[in-house]
Amino acid sequence: MPRPLVSIVIATLNTPRMTETCLNTVVKNTSVPYELIVINNSCARSIQECLAKFKDIRIIQNPRNLGYTKAANQGVRVSRGKYLCFLNTDTCVPPRWMERLLEAFRNPGVGAAGPMSQDSGVQYTWSTSRPEDLEILTLLTDEASQRLYSNSSEIVPRLWGFCWVIPRSVMAQVGLFDERFFFGWEDIDYCLRLRFHGFQLVRRKSLFVHHQRSGSATVQQRSRLVLQTERSFSKKWCSILNLPPSDYRTIFRVADHLSNSPETAGFLA
Repeated sequence: MPRPLVSIVIATLNTPRMTETCLNTVVKNTSVPYELIVINNSCARSIQECLAKFKDIRIIQNPRNLGYTKAANQGVRVSRGKYLCFLNTDTCVPPRWMERLLEAFRNPGVGAAGPMSQDSGVQYTWSTSRPEDLEILTLLTDEASQRLYSNSSEIVPRLWGFCWVIPRSVMAQVGLFDERFFFGWEDIDYCLRLRFHGFQLVRRKSLFVHHQRSGSATVQQRSRLVLQTERSFSKKWCSILNLPPSDYRTIFRVADHLSNSPETAGFLA
């Protein structure tokens, strides 16, 4: 079997409608050789029936919710692609999304690449949950982004993990996601690790991927879990950076300063 160029890793809970929309757009709009790996953290019949509609995907069924980070690492371990794409179920991708993400790696030293979304400053007032409307919204906003930014990118201090690509060779050097983070902050933690290994983070300004924002958890669940993992993040990085107990803003300031210094680049290697 030929090796795929990209392994697309998706972790899901019991969100069948959202997951089906995401998978439909991935299958419809991905034209590079790829494999699709779905790690199902739910035993609910509804999500299992949703996944059964799709052919040629590898499903890893967990006995319970093991958390996002463990699920993502499960996907990495069974993947075969040269590049690894981590995609949330509450997303909708446009045509040629993957080709445009991979273009970022033409530049040496890029460790991860992601798109624009509502999270990164794209503003619109259209709100809908209908799958067909989400696809139209994503397509129109992406076309506008391409006209406005004309294939441009920017180097950023952090990327959001709802949709990003990391080369396998980079993950082999930096390691898997830190499984202390059950839900949330694993992407920010990994961005810091990438930067301290000397890699750049690139956001493709001319690519828009719709992100439902917290669509995979209730507001209450997300707030509780994110607060727990924020504490774990602060504890970890205060120890690494030799800081007294600090909030994430202080950690970001210190980490940004250190990772931009040639003297400290690669000190986590």
